[in-house]
Amino acid sequence: MNTISLISVAELLDGRHFFIPPYQRGYRWADSQMMELLDDLYEFAIREKKTSHTSSGEFYCLQPIIVQRITDASKLAEIHSIAGWDESDTTNNTWEVIDGQQRLTSLYILFRFLISEELTSVKKLKRAGLELYRLCYETRPETGEFLENLSEDTDNCDDNIDFAFISNAYRTIGKWLETRGPQIARRFNKRPNPDDILATLNDLLRTRREDTGESTGSAQFIWYELSPDSGKNPIDEFVSINNGKIRLTDAELIKGLILQKRNFLNDKAAEQMKIALQWEEIENTLHHNDFWHFLSTESNDVNRIELLFKLRYNESHTLAPKDGDLFRFYFNDLLSAQPGPELKEEVEKEWAHIVSLFNTLREWYEDPVLYNIIGFLIHSNVRLEEIMAWHRSIDHDAPKQLFIDRLNEEIEKKLPSRAEVIEGKIRCEYGSPTVRYLLLFLNIFQLNKQIKELRKKDATFMTPAYKFPFDLYVSQDWDVEHIDSATQNDLRNIDEKEEWLHQSLAALNQEITEEISQYFQEKEYDKIWAYILQRSHTAHSDEAKKNGIGNLTLLDSKTNRQYKNAIFAYKRVVIQP
Repeated sequence: MNTISLISVAELLDGRHFFIPPYQRGYRWADSQMMELLDDLYEFAIREKKTSHTSSGEFYCLQPIIVQRITDASKLAEIHSIAGWDESDTTNNTWEVIDGQQRLTSLYILFRFLISEELTSVKKLKRAGLELYRLCYETRPETGEFLENLSEDTDNCDDNIDFAFISNAYRTIGKWLETRGPQIARRFNKRPNPDDILATLNDLLRTRREDTGESTGSAQFIWYELSPDSGKNPIDEFVSINNGKIRLTDAELIKGLILQKRNFLNDKAAEQMKIALQWEEIENTLHHNDFWHFLSTESNDVNRIELLFKLRYNESHTLAPKDGDLFRFYFNDLLSAQPGPELKEEVEKEWAHIVSLFNTLREWYEDPVLYNIIGFLIHSNVRLEEIMAWHRSIDHDAPKQLFIDRLNEEIEKKLPSRAEVIEGKIRCEYGSPTVRYLLLFLNIFQLNKQIKELRKKDATFMTPAYKFPFDLYVSQDWDVEHIDSATQNDLRNIDEKEEWLHQSLAALNQEITEEISQYFQEKEYDKIWAYILQRSHTAHSDEAKKNGIGNLTLLDSKTNRQYKNAIFAYKRVVIQP
């Protein structure tokens, strides 16, 4: 089974060997990418760290490395002949890099710079029980040798593009050390001395996960390891990843973390399968658009289960999570126990919590009143995390109506005051968010009013027929539109204009009189338009009335495009044929 974990850069200093297959391009990092990596590493190393109750301390999380251990004897022998590696050094310690070789190479270049500046050395590493990892590029074996001899004396090597990018990255470290490194040091009130800056970076990269006392913290990769017996072809995996078909999102990383075999002792395969099936059921439900769009305005077609992990994260964090935060939260804060009964209990506890969150959402979905109210708030820019927090604040055994009352309080904040409604002074202008909220609420209110009446006869009434279609509201791009435009159609094509005028007359059941026929012959369209306005009892209104709430409605974009600036009588024909 594939596994996922965190691994510090220091843990790669065990002499392991990385094999870069031919389907990957050569090293291509630009100056800006190396500069940004150094900025991030150094800023993390010198900033003040928070105390942590976990065993792993604070760490800087690098992007994932996807690897597969090479165990096939014939393939290992082939690699030995290509790279010149000693066979005894590579047994059980050789990995095919499926994704992440650019990051591995960049860190290797940084280590060579530290070695050249005598911040560390091969001998010092060995005395500390460490050995720099090695890289072999199958179709470019000379690149590995070039990296191992990299120093400030290395030529630009413009005749070899791989060597040129590598040597340029090496020189970029020197530029950063003279410019941006000292600037960052001064900003954090640290000595801008280059030796001190390099020493800090060296400490960061050599700190293991268990060394929690180090002030620099540690730098760690997300280590995604494909099982050698998974049957997956590394080339197919690489193509899929780089085509965007497989994205290691936080949710996928958490899934790998939860479903690891080590979490299920004594061959508890049934428990592992149970969680996997529950995960699939939850994902399938969230991919039903009528369920999803009462909870979210986003058209996320890939990773909807992440919504549940965000809700879990929000229980102890005020800010929304950034990329990687959810995985770090689970790995570092929730599932930090070592393999054993404690870890098994933590996994079961956390998964039960996620299932509980999902069941709460499903209960809301199944109750048409809650569904309509919560959907309205979501589509009025209220975050689901806020709604869940209100739900948590109410006693578990309290009547459901208390939660509904709390939601109605928030709805009132989105709408005009009761006094304005009673006095008929709703000040909502076209283009104002309040207009959309109010028109959407009118739909919700009518549906819930009907449900209330039906529940007088049957208190258990839960039919979905009275749910507002939030999925259509999103997919059909509903928007605020004028009921009666009270403006002449601006079509410039004569045939289209005449057709539009004929449609308007037909909608009013008006026959074409001699007078109207004469107007058509003489192309006096303004007179026809005036006649239509008169017969439809529509007067040219001022802008305030035209854009007021009494002349506005919610309408899908397709219907809106269909009748354009038609008079109300024709719009009614289109909507209710």
